[in-house]
Amino acid sequence: MDSYKNSNLRIAINGFYSRFQELKADIESLISEEKVGLDLDERRTKFDEASKKIVALREEFKAALIYLPAYDQKSYQEGIKEIERNYNLGLQRLQPAPKFSFKKRGLLNKPTKITSAEESLSCSLPTQTNVATLSSTSELKDDSIRISSHTFKVLELEGYLSTSDGSVSKSVQLSKLEGCAINLFSQKQAIATLYLDDLVNCIVFAPPISNSVLINNCKGCLFFLACHQFRMHSTRDTQVFLYVSSNPIIEDCQTVSFGPYNIQHPHLKELSEKSALLLESPSNKYNLVEDFNWLKQAASPNWSISPKESQDKLSRIDVEETVTFLKSGSSLDQAMKSLF
Repeated sequence: MDSYKNSNLRIAINGFYSRFQELKADIESLISEEKVGLDLDERRTKFDEASKKIVALREEFKAALIYLPAYDQKSYQEGIKEIERNYNLGLQRLQPAPKFSFKKRGLLNKPTKITSAEESLSCSLPTQTNVATLSSTSELKDDSIRISSHTFKVLELEGYLSTSDGSVSKSVQLSKLEGCAINLFSQKQAIATLYLDDLVNCIVFAPPISNSVLINNCKGCLFFLACHQFRMHSTRDTQVFLYVSSNPIIEDCQTVSFGPYNIQHPHLKELSEKSALLLESPSNKYNLVEDFNWLKQAASPNWSISPKESQDKLSRIDVEETVTFLKSGSSLDQAMKSLF
């Protein structure tokens, strides 16, 4: 029924509204002029934190465009522009008054000026008819980390980091991979948004992601993911072990199953804190999937909860031990089948 679909959309829209207000309040608190007792370096540190949260807000807004009505899109864009203006005005007040000098002087530890919303989000927002393409590479920034076009390999994020990586969270894209095991855990590099495109028979071990996971056109995969927002398109025959703080959304998917994210890694707690995900919280919404292709009140046939046997088998799986095992196998394909 249309009323049931509208109810699902309203849940997603309300969830984004709450998240937007939460991030907005955090940013306003960080750049407030009422930070009594803080010296200049401490204020600059606060502005650095605010800058990261503004980037997170942009990313989450982009992910939400798939379901936000056109009016809400424009309203949120204006809200982000106002936040950016207030940030930049506060940043100007942080700079010390210039002293008369014939020498050029630079500012040390200067927080980054936020690019205007017109540039960062684009004035022409996508229409409802083409919004499903947002998980494509067009959304990725130039400094995003891309892992693409491999077959039957064990791939690790650490091997794709440059010496300059690690200072800020970055988007990561995995694309055109077949029969690969991918370990995205890294102490050096936090992940802001994760894009999974065109993966076949792959396993992905991901640390807590600070924003969204966007999946498109995957088949026969096994994903271990934790994030604030989850979107899956045109995917089938795939298992997802997930922690998510808002209702997951799927579209044009078949035979996908969901279970709780419950893995082991020595740095999991540290990475969880960086991403602001409380993995021990009972608020994991992995089982509250919204299928945008299913209009009936009856349960969608396109997704299910993972069977208890699968959950038990994969419960508390150790990422490092598993990756080491997969590396040691003479045939990665056979090793993956024996394990899962």
